[in-house]
Amino acid sequence: MVELTKELLGAIQRFREHFGDMVPLREIPGKASAEELIDAIDRSIRKNQNLLPSIFGYGKLEQDKDKDI
Repeated sequence: MVELTKELLGAIQRFREHFGDMVPLREIPGKASAEELIDAIDRSIRKNQNLLPSIFGYGKLEQDKDKDI
């Protein structure tokens, strides 16, 4: 699991304020660092688009209609 640093908590707060949604920490791979997640959050805010699913690869099963989940 990603280590919750002071900087990461601030980024998570900015994400929630910008998108009105929480960062799904359960979906973030355990090998991801706090710095990687902060960078992904900042990129998402700059582009005004939640890029976390594409950066971290979650949501693929939901999009794949051929798989039963």
